[in-house]
Amino acid sequence: MGLLYFGGDSITVSSYTKTINRDSKVFQREGLLFGTTGPARLRNVLQYRLEIPACAASQDPMTYLMNDFLEALHACFHNEGFEQEEKGRRFFEGRILLGLRSELYLVGGEYTIGRPSGSYYAIGVGEEYVSGSLYTTERMNIEPLQRLRLASEAAAYHNTDVAGPFTFVTSEQTAYAAVACPMQ
Repeated sequence: MGLLYFGGDSITVSSYTKTINRDSKVFQREGLLFGTTGPARLRNVLQYRLEIPACAASQDPMTYLMNDFLEALHACFHNEGFEQEEKGRRFFEGRILLGLRSELYLVGGEYTIGRPSGSYYAIGVGEEYVSGSLYTTERMNIEPLQRLRLASEAAAYHNTDVAGPFTFVTSEQTAYAAVACPMQ
């Protein structure tokens, strides 16, 4: 079973104002890794209000996510007033990158779950720069955290809405350090 590495930057931008936050856009809760893009409220609700249902070791991860997890997420966002509705469609603002059992999943704003086919994925305003850097370094003999550092620096260099300090979390530990790939 491989390790997952999630990273995030520290900036929030509103109009012409930027804020460097102490709260991380990436975190681990109850066996899931989370990476977020979108409003800070999304992170707040996921970190402190979402009741994450248990996933049995024998349960298929996609079945768990499509049923138990999405049901809990939908109920939480609805109860917290974070869910929006338009023409009968329910959605939320932002995207969530999930890590479960060494696999990446993407939760879209319409409660969809996708499985990226590659070994990496980036979300947020710096995703093009991060993806390009991770693609380029994929075949090189570079440690994962160094790859993330390079990708973060590339995104921060080219995009005004990406800034450090960068943080990361892995699927084996909850300790944070000062590197990683940005997610707005």
